[in-house]
Amino acid sequence: MQDNSKVLCLFDYKCHTGWASTSTNIIQQLKNHYGKKIQFDIIAINYFGEPIIESDGTYIISAVKSATKIDKHGRMGFLKILKESNDYDAIFIMEDLGVITPMIPVIKFIRDEKIKNNKKVFKSIFYTCVDCNITNDFTSDLDFFTSFFAYTEYTSKQLLNLNPKLLNSLQIINSGINTNEFYVLDNYENLKFRKEYFAENADKIIFSNINRNQSRKDMPTTIFSFVKAREIWETKGYDRKLFLYLHCDPKDPMGWDLRLLLKQTNLVENEDYKLLSEDFCKNGTTLEMLNKIYNATDVYLTTTLGEGWGLTFVEAAVTKTPIIAPYSSSFMEMSKNSERAYMLKQFNPTANVSDSMIRLQCNQDEVVDKILYVAEGLMGKLDSTNNFTKLHKDMIEKAYIWATNLSWDIVGKSWIKSFGEILNIEV
Repeated sequence: MQDNSKVLCLFDYKCHTGWASTSTNIIQQLKNHYGKKIQFDIIAINYFGEPIIESDGTYIISAVKSATKIDKHGRMGFLKILKESNDYDAIFIMEDLGVITPMIPVIKFIRDEKIKNNKKVFKSIFYTCVDCNITNDFTSDLDFFTSFFAYTEYTSKQLLNLNPKLLNSLQIINSGINTNEFYVLDNYENLKFRKEYFAENADKIIFSNINRNQSRKDMPTTIFSFVKAREIWETKGYDRKLFLYLHCDPKDPMGWDLRLLLKQTNLVENEDYKLLSEDFCKNGTTLEMLNKIYNATDVYLTTTLGEGWGLTFVEAAVTKTPIIAPYSSSFMEMSKNSERAYMLKQFNPTANVSDSMIRLQCNQDEVVDKILYVAEGLMGKLDSTNNFTKLHKDMIEKAYIWATNLSWDIVGKSWIKSFGEILNIEV
């Protein structure tokens, strides 16, 4: 057994992304268990600050500052450090396949050079997910990794279909959720926040899309579907109106100008919909605030083109917020064949300019029907025909039980065990 190990990492860190949430929690679980038995040097993607040395010895450097050649993913800096150092027992990479596969031949070359020169040879750990069908280009060299982890069964199947050689090294560990940060509020606190945050719209049926405004999240489909659903709803004469909340930057460089888009519809801001204020976009939303927003939401709605994991799906589930989501990519297993959420199953193929990968776009008519169905159910209009209230509560409870079992205190045990075996450290 080794006394201590040194690991060179490459992933999102010290930033507000889904990858960073996962990496931060994995590293924290490993630190909590192993203490200083493992030292981490982290090339932090999407962190743009100065280098940090934490009290436990963890070294963090911005990906874009890790080498003279600019690479926002830090690959050149990672390879330079790996080549020049003989201290590392392992490397730990967590990223999209398209980012990592081009550098695998170089990592192999560095490893082979160390073997040839009798230097310390590092083990390699890779954790990834996919959100659509992939091609052979993404899988050809992946059997290089000593240990390979996939977020989901969906990712595992995609990889094994193209590269069966991965069967012996590929394991599945779901990402987790911080149940001390996302949880069900008591009714009094929830209603108080709902009235404060949504003001005169608090009594409406609130559909929230909590995602980043980028092309893969497909915010326009959510908007167009809501516009049509609201028009139909208005003809029914119900007392409660529908309201749309979009929790994202309305003018993200990677997405749309949502305010301009919405101005072209018949919706009125702060009457039919709410967007994040400039202050929140600039300073970000605290996790405490985000948890309250989930709780204050009647229905979480996403029309994403695909998810490798879908963190907001889990956050909604653990706050007992009912979910409408596409039955595609990882959501198929996360919903357990539609037992945990209202799933959308009609799609049209589409592709993004950013990566040219084919993904599935929700059919707007089906989204409209699902919005109206759930809204009418919440109004008590469907109980006489299909016992909606009971089925709705059962669905929420199933999702909640599943999500609470993804607590990092539980998921972290798999990482603790795996790292102990990989690094030969006593667990």
